[in-house]
Amino acid sequence: MKRFLLFLTILLLFLACRSAREMSGNSDLGCTYQLQRLKATSSDSALIFGKILLLKDPSDTDNFEKVVRIDDQVFKTNIYGVYRIKLAPGIYHITGVAMSYNPMEIPNVHLQQGDSIKINFAITANTEPLHD
Repeated sequence: MKRFLLFLTILLLFLACRSAREMSGNSDLGCTYQLQRLKATSSDSALIFGKILLLKDPSDTDNFEKVVRIDDQVFKTNIYGVYRIKLAPGIYHITGVAMSYNPMEIPNVHLQQGDSIKINFAITANTEPLHD
């Protein structure tokens, strides 16, 4: 019985630690994100990386430029939507954006020295008309 309780305690601690390293969210407009904290490094800065995926009609062939907005700075992705950005430790608002698509914002992302964080965005087309 003691071994079972010990095993159960270790399992619960493992699951609690894992949930603190991974999170996801969505918006009312169908956009989603997945954030995963990976093993810390010995670097003085923090690293965020990932991909912006455009959720669109398969017949739509437009390839819009994708960017990651971090507070007031804008960083371009490559043509596939992949990005890699080094940042100083701090608290940031990180947003995945593409022209004609709904942005997906993650507020208050805490970055510590040596962090390595993967953030994948899936954003949906903006179907709102420009004029009423």
